[in-house]
Amino acid sequence: MSNTRASDVDLGKIVREVDELMILNDEAHHIRDSGLSWFKNIQDLVYGLRQRGLELALHIDLTATPKNDK
Repeated sequence: MSNTRASDVDLGKIVREVDELMILNDEAHHIRDSGLSWFKNIQDLVYGLRQRGLELALHIDLTATPKNDK
């Protein structure tokens, strides 16, 4: 039986080498804090694309949580 948690695959490296990237954030109301690692990783991905003369193909944030209780 193989260990599905162990891998020699560097997913971050693969994602940073693609030419077209789409980001879908579920529960996006949790990630709009510039101090969070997820937010910083998205910025890093976008910056990496721009360094190669590319742009993010699509970025969609989804949430079902209202901004306020009213």
